[in-house]
Amino acid sequence: MTDSHQPSADHPLHQHVGFEVLPEQDRIRISRFSRRIRLLHWFNAIAIISLYALAIQSLLSSIKSPSFIIPDLRGWHILIGIVWIIGVPILWAISQFQLHKKRSAIISDQLIIKQRLFLYTSIILMFLMAISGSLLTFLRPYNIPELRSIILLLHGFIAFSYLPVLATHIYLAILQRESRQSLRTMFTDVYIKYLIHNHIPNLQCGLSNQEKILFIKGQVSDINLRGVHIIIEQGSWQKNITLDQLVNIEFQHPELTDSLSLPIVIQSHYIKDASLHVQFNFNSSLQDNAYQLLGRGLFFRALFLARRHHPRISCHYPVTIQHKANKTVAHIIDIGTGGMGIIAPIKMSKGEKVTIALQIKCPLIDWQVEAAVVVMSHIKNNDYSYGLCFKNLKRKQFQQLSKILTHTQSQQQNKNIHYWPQK
Repeated sequence: MTDSHQPSADHPLHQHVGFEVLPEQDRIRISRFSRRIRLLHWFNAIAIISLYALAIQSLLSSIKSPSFIIPDLRGWHILIGIVWIIGVPILWAISQFQLHKKRSAIISDQLIIKQRLFLYTSIILMFLMAISGSLLTFLRPYNIPELRSIILLLHGFIAFSYLPVLATHIYLAILQRESRQSLRTMFTDVYIKYLIHNHIPNLQCGLSNQEKILFIKGQVSDINLRGVHIIIEQGSWQKNITLDQLVNIEFQHPELTDSLSLPIVIQSHYIKDASLHVQFNFNSSLQDNAYQLLGRGLFFRALFLARRHHPRISCHYPVTIQHKANKTVAHIIDIGTGGMGIIAPIKMSKGEKVTIALQIKCPLIDWQVEAAVVVMSHIKNNDYSYGLCFKNLKRKQFQQLSKILTHTQSQQQNKNIHYWPQK
């Protein structure tokens, strides 16, 4: 059986370990945050930075020096503070309205744990800053210097306590590679350009037939927006139902508070370690699957926010792979320290081990390594694309891999340099 969403031959799958590049026509538009949330975020960000800048300016203006005169802009600080205190609740209330108009993009206002921690800490500190600042403004016409001094000291202490939190947030959003994607999603919608194949711990499922009479439990070992790989214990249920009759899957996880069911169709199956391994495709469009799955934080983190641990370099090397007793020539399309993507005229299953042999004449490299299949997809006819993960690299193997990566990078920078595979 074949996948109902096969990529076209013009857009072969450039596989990474756990990642599958989508053809242009299949890419999905995602709104990480709605436009109202973005407006609230940037209004608050600009107001906070402006308040800090004016507060520093006010401190400098208090320095009495004939050669160092800075105008006092305390009035602007108060004005922006009032606009901030009024504007944030109004924009937050507007962001909570559910508009009936359906957008073409999938809206998924999901926060990962570190973002939630920052959000809650920021809300508490900003609330305390707003209260103390409001009290200072309210008491300004009154001659109560002792009370104003205490509140001013408290207001300054809260403001300076928030600075490390704000600095950490800016660092993560701008400088850290893993979090930079979040900054981009605060400006505009993004497109899913590749499917992420991921394992979610403790994710189980129930499989049922059309009538939903039989309910078979399974363990989800791999999931992406096209389908799932399920491990099922063999048993007496096999006498009452065939795998082809299982047409519905219901996911079960401690983090899922509501029911999530999707139609499925079997693609392939095999027996390993006395368990039944079954690959199901979701029997619905890629867009519908994304709407159902990415709206849940559990799947949003695993299927959208997940990033590669090892960078990839595109390349075009012929390679010999040995699968069981058979040897065949394949084509490497990308490679990194963790694995490689290949296209091969041979069908293999996830979890199977292969031996990779790559020979290059200049520089002289004779590299052989074991790898495991972690991603598999059918391209066309007898061609398949695979994501391979290296297994137990020894020191010499890693040194040779480093040479290959250096040589590949050099080729990309100097187009006139070529490689010669050994004969």
